[in-house]
Amino acid sequence: MVACPEECECPDELSLHCHNVSTFDWNILSTARFESLQSLSITHSSMDDVSALPGLQLLEKLDLTGNKLKTLNVVAPL
Repeated sequence: MVACPEECECPDELSLHCHNVSTFDWNILSTARFESLQSLSITHSSMDDVSALPGLQLLEKLDLTGNKLKTLNVVAPL
């Protein structure tokens, strides 16, 4: 099993919370460890592009507060 990224917290198997990280490896979300992810929070991390955000089918909550995003074209219609 892939561990929680060092800069982040994984309070349970369904959540990943990262705050003030300089870089984020989106590829880690493609691993089996995060396939059931329901809550993803990457906040205040100077992120300006999320085009690599994988299709997390079970994701219910996405928090990208405090980043430098201009568009969020990767979110599928509800």
